[in-house]
Amino acid sequence: MNSVNLSYLVVKHKEAFQGIFSERDYSRKVVLNGLHSSTCSIKDVMNTSLPMIALQDTAEMCMQLFSSHKTRYLLAFDDNEFKGVITIYDILREAIQNKEMVFDKLVLQAFTDEQDAIF
Repeated sequence: MNSVNLSYLVVKHKEAFQGIFSERDYSRKVVLNGLHSSTCSIKDVMNTSLPMIALQDTAEMCMQLFSSHKTRYLLAFDDNEFKGVITIYDILREAIQNKEMVFDKLVLQAFTDEQDAIF
């Protein structure tokens, strides 16, 4: 992961998605548990229970899933076929590129919520 500057690896078996193995998995499940990377099996420490999204889901839905599941990764599927991983950084980049649209919408929603509470 370090040599290619990645924070996670996708784990597959015969082209079937199995899970992801991240830097966080390594530090929390290997190092902190006193395991050694040369003897530890990836299947024992990889993450297999991440939230899933469909390709047509919105960036806003992704933000909600990141927040509610307290994760940095979402799995993208098209029907039952694994398509990729969406990271919290992907969504952050999208929000920054479209900041006027994203933040104007948030300000408008907060204002609307405030008005609803008053009246």
